[in-house]
Amino acid sequence: MSLEQKISRIVSQIVDPEIPYLTIKELGIFREVQQEGPHITVVIAPTYLACPATDAIEEEIISKLKDEGFCKVDVLRQFKPSWTTDWITKDGREKMRRFGVNPPETTLESKCGLKQEPICPKCGACESESLNEVSGTVCKSLFRCLACCETFEHFKCL
Repeated sequence: MSLEQKISRIVSQIVDPEIPYLTIKELGIFREVQQEGPHITVVIAPTYLACPATDAIEEEIISKLKDEGFCKVDVLRQFKPSWTTDWITKDGREKMRRFGVNPPETTLESKCGLKQEPICPKCGACESESLNEVSGTVCKSLFRCLACCETFEHFKCL
C-alpha cells in the first residue's frame, strides 16, 4: 500500500459532523491527497462556502493524520469545481435511505430542473408535504409523507 493510499484510507473514514452516518468520502467532499516529501495536503470540496462543518472536518483530518505520525499536514479547500450532490456515492445514498433521509436526485435522474416530490425513505410513497425548508442542517428540508404520515428529511439537490 502506497503512502497516499494509507492516508486516503485514514481520511476516508472521517464522518461529517452534521451528517454523522456519512463519511466525507461517501459525501463526496474528500477529493484527493497530495504529497511533497514529508508534507501532506488533503484536498476537500466543502458542500457550500459557509458550511459550518468544514472547520471541524479540517481539524479532524489534521488530528487523525498527526495521530498516525504525519507531522506536516494541511487541508486545502477546493471550490472549483464546486461540490455537487452528484458526488455523493451510491453507498452514501443508500445510507441516507437507511437513516430515514431521502437522498437528492443526481443530475442524470433530474427532470430538466423541475421540482419533484421526494420519495419517502420509510414507505416509498411519493406524495408528501413540505413542513420546513431547513431541517437539522441547511442541506436538508423537512417533509411529511401523506401515505404513512411519517416525517422525513430530504437532502437538497445542489
